[in-house]
Amino acid sequence: MGDYETRTMAVCIQKRGVAVYSEGVTEVKIDDEGGGEFVVVTQCDDRVAIDPEEWPLLCDTISKMISQCRPIGDEPCDE
Repeated sequence: MGDYETRTMAVCIQKRGVAVYSEGVTEVKIDDEGGGEFVVVTQCDDRVAIDPEEWPLLCDTISKMISQCRPIGDEPCDE
């Protein structure tokens, strides 16, 4: 498996027992539109409402995802 790797590109934060499509589920993901990777935070209605109890986990998750973004020039190329 030398030429392959796995990456976690998205993480969902939700209350236990809540469906992933429910309101209030927060998605933190790495994205790239051709200018380098960045982190996007969304909820189902595209408005992020942060529950104070959720903040420590959300903050930690965003920090982890930021650290996983690859610098420009580190992206694998198709040859």
